[in-house]
Amino acid sequence: DIVSFEYSNVTIKMLLAKPASRFKILLSKFIAILGANVFLVMVPQITTYFVLSFMDGFPNLSEVMTVGTVYQYDPSVVLSNSEVGVSPVLGSSYIISTGKYLIYMAGLDLLFILGCVSICFLISTLIKNSAVTIGVSVGIGLVMSIIGIMTLSGAIPKALSKITPYLIMTYSSTDMILSGLMAKRANNPMITVSMGIGVFIVYTVVCFGISAFVFCKRDVLA
Repeated sequence: DIVSFEYSNVTIKMLLAKPASRFKILLSKFIAILGANVFLVMVPQITTYFVLSFMDGFPNLSEVMTVGTVYQYDPSVVLSNSEVGVSPVLGSSYIISTGKYLIYMAGLDLLFILGCVSICFLISTLIKNSAVTIGVSVGIGLVMSIIGIMTLSGAIPKALSKITPYLIMTYSSTDMILSGLMAKRANNPMITVSMGIGVFIVYTVVCFGISAFVFCKRDVLA
């Protein structure tokens, strides 16, 4: 509620009275909330990694891992629900070091956080009431989490299967996205690393773009 909070507490007029453009004010708020979320998500992950590595021994970062497996529909693969399944494309996989794998995964995590923050930021910009903003954000987050869990478990409803590649929560498990296993789990070959990066960027640009347009054009007195 970083933006709606200003309306609920009637501090928006004082905020806009500062010698800065509305866009710069909005951008500063976006950067602040993004930084806070990155800190809250990434720091515990990094801490857990070092604690577990200290207890069990640090991994050899030069060891190789197989990633990037691409899948395709294969008529010879029939699922339990009689649908056509997927099989890996021969030669699509490649190997990278464990060090690069961790860097790639951290990069995807950052993009995922960026996309999710952009969605919540848009809600906070569109809705002036802080309490309603929090409620809507929690509701949307709950729905997105359920979709993400269903995708991970391979239980996504048929009605949603076609739009699964375009949902940001499909790419919440960055390790499965990197390995390519998410495409197999969701039985959709469109789910790839490049598709995930594209989804993160589109969600970010669209959500922040709408937020900036609304915030810059809105009548403060309305």
